[in-house]
Amino acid sequence: MNLTLNSILSKINNYNPKLYISKKEDVLIKAVKFLSKNQSFFNPNYLYIGKDLDFQQILPQNSFINILYVTDKSLNSEYKKNSMLNLIVLDDKIDIFKIFNEIQEIIIKYQQLDINSSKLLNALISGRGIEHIVNVGYEMLGNPICILDLSFKVIASSKDAKVDDPVWVELLTKGYCPYNFAPKESIKKFIEIAHKNNSPVFMNKNKFRIPRIISNIKINNTVVAYLISLEYKKPFSKNDMDLIILLCRTISS
Repeated sequence: MNLTLNSILSKINNYNPKLYISKKEDVLIKAVKFLSKNQSFFNPNYLYIGKDLDFQQILPQNSFINILYVTDKSLNSEYKKNSMLNLIVLDDKIDIFKIFNEIQEIIIKYQQLDINSSKLLNALISGRGIEHIVNVGYEMLGNPICILDLSFKVIASSKDAKVDDPVWVELLTKGYCPYNFAPKESIKKFIEIAHKNNSPVFMNKNKFRIPRIISNIKINNTVVAYLISLEYKKPFSKNDMDLIILLCRTISS
């Protein structure tokens, strides 16, 4: 996944940045760096962060630059309208190291998504089937995964995932969901949730003994299967939701 300047701006919007963006199309951001004194080279795909800058000294003449500027000073209008500059201005009260670390975390997250995408793509083109894709997903997610068809029969499940849950064990042992373990009303609610939401849904302990994420798998905009992952070995994170989206897309390919 490509990280754009617009994506970063949406994630730091709570800081109320003032934006002076000259390049309208999406600018890819590959790294964040502090501006160093007397810096002469600028990568157009980096976001540079600085405080109390001397724009006359740092602005390049013939290359584009993205700057996040922390200041309490007013800016000259020529810098606000510079065609070679994307300028993000934050209040001086904001901790420059905190905002740097936050943006660095955003970049790391996107880099990890790229790595996960490559792993899932390799699993897909290996031709070893859905079971292999699910096992690769399990290694990345760290929690057990199961794929069910629309009649609740097991299509694939992660191997070597020991789970102390009677319903899960019965499901994988028999290869389908027995009604004596899962009442029809629960199954109906599950189907409604899976079909209503385009994104993965987290179900907490109020709904299940073991929290889980459920997601639909679509082909040509039609739900063809369900993915379930239990929060068993480790707590789910926001990144895990993105990983499950990737996994569902890979399986549907």
